[in-house]
Amino acid sequence: MRYHDTPGITYRLSVISDLLARVQASGEYHPGSPLRRASRIRCTQGSLAIEGGPFQPAQVADVINGLPVPYTLRQLNEVRNAYRVYEHIPALNPFSVADLRQAHQLMLADVVDEAGKFRGGNVSLSNGNKTNNLAIPPRLIILQLKKLFDRLKIATLHPLVRAPIMHFGIAAIHPFVHGNRRLGRLWQTLVLARWNEILAWTPVEIHLYHHRLQYNHLLAGAREESDPTDFVDFILEMITDSLYDLPLRRVTGMSINLLALLNDDEREFIRAIINHIEDNDGISSTRAQILTGQTGDIVRTHLRHLIKRG
Repeated sequence: MRYHDTPGITYRLSVISDLLARVQASGEYHPGSPLRRASRIRCTQGSLAIEGGPFQPAQVADVINGLPVPYTLRQLNEVRNAYRVYEHIPALNPFSVADLRQAHQLMLADVVDEAGKFRGGNVSLSNGNKTNNLAIPPRLIILQLKKLFDRLKIATLHPLVRAPIMHFGIAAIHPFVHGNRRLGRLWQTLVLARWNEILAWTPVEIHLYHHRLQYNHLLAGAREESDPTDFVDFILEMITDSLYDLPLRRVTGMSINLLALLNDDEREFIRAIINHIEDNDGISSTRAQILTGQTGDIVRTHLRHLIKRG
């Protein structure tokens, strides 16, 4: 497996580190914060949606709260399990094969018969319209997982790089009949959360769902080329976007002093969103796009400049 740093990846690492510092300084994602639970529901819904799950965030919340939702028992178990396994993250070791199997069991219990069981047969992996017999034979699954975990445990990689490589590696080894990409996303979150716990509550999965075609393409391409560099860059972009989408707090207190430092476009942006911030004590990138009529890239650029200005 090849991987190489790029200027784009280096830049994204810097941006993510800065955003995490701002979120932590806000104190909004402290243990017990309702924002944590809301983000966890979005994580759950996004990961299920990537695999074709029909649930909306409100429905996921209803299932977690024990309210009736008109879906099959299997679908309800899928939601409950997905939420439960994310809650189990602090107890999992990202470099343990036994914990990987335990997480798979938690995730797919009463959903598929093979929950927690490594596949016993050969499988073909598809890449778009092509089908390639790339999955390793069952007898090598445990060996390859141990090699992956041992290599990444000692590698001098930034955790923000190690996590998507872990995600890719699990999907490429394909240790189970079902749920390999979902498990890869969970293990990515696990690695990230060990480095910075805010990332346990950052709904990257929602952004992966909205970019699922690119996600699938880059994951398949990384497997085919044995080079996850482009996939890592993409995942870092999704992490960046998800951090921008976390509620931005304490913005209104800067409005008077900061307006004098802003350019015309930034002042118009602030004026368009300030009432919403005051009424709701925060704003997401998506809401800012609706209020300003700007594209996501432009909104994130403005938000990034405002964050840097303090």
